[in-house]
Amino acid sequence: MTQALDGIRVLDLAPLLPGSLCTQMLADLGVEVIKIESPHGGDNFRSTPPLVRTTGSFFHIMNRNKKGMKLDLKHPRGRDLFIRIASKSDMIIENFRPGMMRQMGLGYDDLKKVNGGLIYCSLTGFGQDGPYSQSPAGSPPRPFSASTRWRSSGRWASAKMSSVVSSHRELFKRLAGIPGPKGRR
Repeated sequence: MTQALDGIRVLDLAPLLPGSLCTQMLADLGVEVIKIESPHGGDNFRSTPPLVRTTGSFFHIMNRNKKGMKLDLKHPRGRDLFIRIASKSDMIIENFRPGMMRQMGLGYDDLKKVNGGLIYCSLTGFGQDGPYSQSPAGSPPRPFSASTRWRSSGRWASAKMSSVVSSHRELFKRLAGIPGPKGRR
């Protein structure tokens, strides 16, 4: 049976919940999702209880319908292989700290040279720049009162969601044949 998004390939470099959930939904719709994990640790959900045999149950849930591979992006051979895979992919979703992919030579400006139609979705807890951009998303960047934390969290959550919605919108426009940047489909 053909699914809605058959023929689309997404590279999943998202070891945290927002990116994993996004790619899991895409995989459920028929996207070929290739989850790429570091050989030096990989997805934290692998070891989070409750375990199914030796693997965390949440890892199984978040990675259903995905393919997976371990790849050391900091090693030249791993980096070169990633670039070759990215050249044949439609979208990359990553949620590392801002600038990390660029430091490895794998940022959007680097990868668009090998794949001009690539959609690059970079999810962060507190945006790509600004005073809290390098803060880990799992905790607030400074002490807040409960009411301020809620209001601020709402702003940050909407900023993250707008990135995901924008990337999905671009993907669906391309699937519908609507020209992308510079007339590309």
